Order: sequence, then structure tokens, then C-alpha cells
Amino acid sequence: MHIKNISRVRDMDKKYYLYRKFSPMQAVKFHHTALVTAAIVAVGAVVSAILQVVAGDFPVEFFAFPMNVVVAALWLLSLVELYRRRGVSPVAKYMLSMWATYLSLTLAAVCGVVAGIMAELPTRKWWFVAAMLFVMSHLVLVTIRGWRNAEGVRWRFLLNHAGLLLALGAGFWGAPDVEELRIPLVEGRPTMEAYVREGRGVPLGYEMSLLDFEAEYYDSGMPSEFAARVDVAGEEIVLRVNSPYHYRWGEDIYLVNYEKDLAGRTRCIVQVVRDRWCVVVAIGVVMMLVGAALMFLQGARKGVAR
Repeated sequence: MHIKNISRVRDMDKKYYLYRKFSPMQAVKFHHTALVTAAIVAVGAVVSAILQVVAGDFPVEFFAFPMNVVVAALWLLSLVELYRRRGVSPVAKYMLSMWATYLSLTLAAVCGVVAGIMAELPTRKWWFVAAMLFVMSHLVLVTIRGWRNAEGVRWRFLLNHAGLLLALGAGFWGAPDVEELRIPLVEGRPTMEAYVREGRGVPLGYEMSLLDFEAEYYDSGMPSEFAARVDVAGEEIVLRVNSPYHYRWGEDIYLVNYEKDLAGRTRCIVQVVRDRWCVVVAIGVVMMLVGAALMFLQGARKGVAR
């Protein structure tokens, strides 16, 4: 009899807490926030598609340094002001909600998958820019809200969130400053000139020449693998497809393609990618690693204490 009474009390407590969790007012708020999330996705997709068709690719070059730094600073200041108004601003309330977290994680996953599939990062697509701005804005607001509590600074939280923000932000805001240079190489013809996306010639800064080229073919005649032996400023390197050579910090060299000219000589297309923001990305990654290590140590200490 006593056991039955205890079971009834537990059932009543369970129903009580379920009722507390899903009260009618909270259910209405839950559905309203879900509809807001769906509306944000729909409006964002439609507006991005219209801009892509009408205006073309996102003007990445316009936001090259120092414009990207100025815009990023204004964006951060606006988010700080938005957080200050979190008590009265519906935008701030939504951006700090769990639905915004769900949406941010989904958008980040979609952007990561698309970036991994595409040969080139979709930084010129309006939908990608809008998605990354939403993800980073949510991350900034969450970091401001949770970096400290009554006990002081939450170092593990701060390192993980701020590190992720630095890594994402450097990749996003630094995209306009990434240089992609194409160099056509013919054996026996050293060059110090490269070409940007628009076809304009620019100085490479060092001499590069093709020493040798090898290719393997399928029975159908299609190339299965090809490699180029290249001299870069007196240093001999071997370039293979999808295997970049890290020439120096923030500068990678890729073998993109090859073709035969009218005389039957092989011409290799080499691409040099220079990313000056990679240092900031590396700092962000190190911060996340330190934060993860602190979380692991904290968990180990709790396990020993038990």
C-alpha cells in the first residue's frame, strides 16, 4: 500500500512538471517561435535568390581591407547594442532563443557540407553570406550573454565560443583579402607574372618554372593522375592534383590543370592562394583546443572527486 502511494505521488509530480514545461502559454510561444524561424528561412531564401538573379554574385572585392574591418567593427557594435536591448527587443529575444541555436547549427552544417562538396568556397553566393552572418551574429550574442556569471569569468565557455567566432569570422571577413593567382607554366620558360580572376597580370614576387611533367592515363585516354616538378624561387617541389604545397605561412600552391599547346608542349596551370587571415584562424583553433582541454580536465577532476 505504501509503495502504491509513493508511485502515485511520483506520477503526480511527473504530470505536474510536464504541465509546468508545456503550459498553454509556453506552447503558444513555442509554436510562435517555430513560425518565426520558418519565416526567417523562407524570407532569407527568397531574398537571396532574387539578389543572386538580379545583382549576380555577392561583391566580395568591395569589402577588401580596410572595408571589411570597418564593416565587421560596426557589425559587432550593433550586436552589443542589440544585446543591451534584449529586455525589450523581440529581435534580441529571438536571437538568444533555442530556436535560433537550432537554426544556426543547421545553417552551419549546410554551409559546411556545401563548402566541402564545391571545388570553390561559395563566398560569392548571397545565401551563403546571409547564413554565415546569422550564425556568427547568434554566436556573438550567446558569447556576450554567457562569458561570465556570478562566480566570475567562465574561461572554458569563453575560449570555446570566442575561438570558434575568431575562426569563423576570420574566414568570413577575410575572404575578400584572399588572393587567388593563376600561373601558366611551360617547360623552359621561367616566369614571375601571375593572373587574377579578371585576367589582369600582376607580379608574383618570385620566379617559377616548370621542370618536368608526368601524367598517367586510363585505357579510355582520360588522365588518372598527373604531377608537375616545379622550381619555385630556387626550390624544387612536386605538385599533384588536390595536394597543395605549403610554400610558406598563408601561401599554398596548387596544380590545377594542364593542356597541350599548338606545338605539342605541355602547359601546366598552377594556382597560388594567399590568405593573410590564416593567423587569426589559427589563433581561434588554438583557443578552442585550450577550451576543450580545460573541459576535459574539469570533467576528470569531478570524476576523481566522486
